[in-house]
Amino acid sequence: MNRQQAVEQFQKKAEEIMEEMDGRFWDELFTRRSELAERLENSLKSLREKVEINGKECRYIYSSFLWTDLLEGRYRAALQAVGEDYILDEEPLDIWMDLEDFFQGLNASWKKLMEVKIPYAGKVNDWDIYYLIAERAMYHFREIGFLLRFLLREKGKQKAIMEMIPEQFPRIFRWGEYRDQGETLFYYDSQGMDEERLGLLLKENFSFPYILQNRHFMNGKYKKLSIENRNLQYAVFENCSFTHVSFSGSSLWGGRFINCRLKDCSFHGAELAMARFENCIFQDNDWEEARFFNTFCSKEEPEELDKEQRAGILRQEEEYDGAIFFCGTGQAGERLHPSGRI
Repeated sequence: MNRQQAVEQFQKKAEEIMEEMDGRFWDELFTRRSELAERLENSLKSLREKVEINGKECRYIYSSFLWTDLLEGRYRAALQAVGEDYILDEEPLDIWMDLEDFFQGLNASWKKLMEVKIPYAGKVNDWDIYYLIAERAMYHFREIGFLLRFLLREKGKQKAIMEMIPEQFPRIFRWGEYRDQGETLFYYDSQGMDEERLGLLLKENFSFPYILQNRHFMNGKYKKLSIENRNLQYAVFENCSFTHVSFSGSSLWGGRFINCRLKDCSFHGAELAMARFENCIFQDNDWEEARFFNTFCSKEEPEELDKEQRAGILRQEEEYDGAIFFCGTGQAGERLHPSGRI
């Protein structure tokens, strides 16, 4: 047996061990989500104190999980306050958020893989295991980001981010391995989004397809706008009114409408999986071929929906929490739904 054959056999056995561990990781992570949110909040508070002491103007916050740390067996996230140079900032302020206790299963898998390696001595080496473990750890780090995206939608959990970044700048929290290759978990622009500004963003959207994603729209009044075939995943619309606005063909996966009024709007063929409509008023809208799947509606829901669409609606918070869990296991919708970049 040559090295290639030995590695392929070893990887098949390793995959069984890792898949078993994957399920346990997500189960524990979801069960401890409140603890995770609290740990992030406390870490951000510590980072804010460091920012204030050093007099740094923070433009956005970035969290990274480095391969170099993983090779040393350290499971921690660096939270960085990045200045006006953004990805080129050579002197960000940072602190470490310890995640070691969430990765105990990975350490146990490491020991098992070392035992599985024994029959392949001389052909499978420790670096083959290091690579598998580090790759899986990075995958789980993205799972943490996926869950945090939903947790950070609650206003009480955004305070540290909002206080650290000056009001004149968008409040942005990103998650990934490098500053220029991360996912945006939170984006709030206190300047608001009137029709003119939204129109400019729609023009830019063709060159930057993720520019509308994760945005928070407050108190907007939008009329006769075409927002068709756009990426609006995880966008939040709060206290907004829409009249003759078309979202046809757009993805609103994980989007959120709070206290909104929608009149004579089109959602024809729109993707509304994992979206939320909270205390909204609907009047004469087109929902033909719109996909409802684990879509939450509180109080009122659209009258025009067909039987299949109504079957995809959730009406209890517990049901929506369960949908997030199953989404993380790959049993409901796409796992680790892509967020793209800004």
